[in-house]
Amino acid sequence: MDLHSFLTFKKLFTEEECVKIDRAFEGETIPKGTLIQQANRYSRRVLFIESGLLRTYYVKEGKDITHFFFDENYLIAPVNSILYHTTERYQWEAIEECHVKIRRIKEFCTAVIRTAYISSGQRPEVHLMHSMRCK
Repeated sequence: MDLHSFLTFKKLFTEEECVKIDRAFEGETIPKGTLIQQANRYSRRVLFIESGLLRTYYVKEGKDITHFFFDENYLIAPVNSILYHTTERYQWEAIEECHVKIRRIKEFCTAVIRTAYISSGQRPEVHLMHSMRCK
């Protein structure tokens, strides 16, 4: 599934908002075996996996310990870097060739907030809180 279809399916945004958010991302192919994020470093990117598989892992006593797998239709972001301003605990590795949409988190948030504000005429945080409320 591509990012636009994912956003439309989740029904968090209008069709026009989905198009604008999708256009804010850039497509990228990540070869198998590529280390996308290193542990103990900051990251400022958000990724949507259109196809492929990646894993997060840490190294303990010289061994890779897999924490989680992410496959198609995952929108992932480095939570520690974004919310807590700390380095990431896990490494991210493409274990298959991945086709992703990628954007720096600051630019992603700006695009989402600007899109929500323009569409709703309300303060951005009001619209986003309403849109993301569980139904």
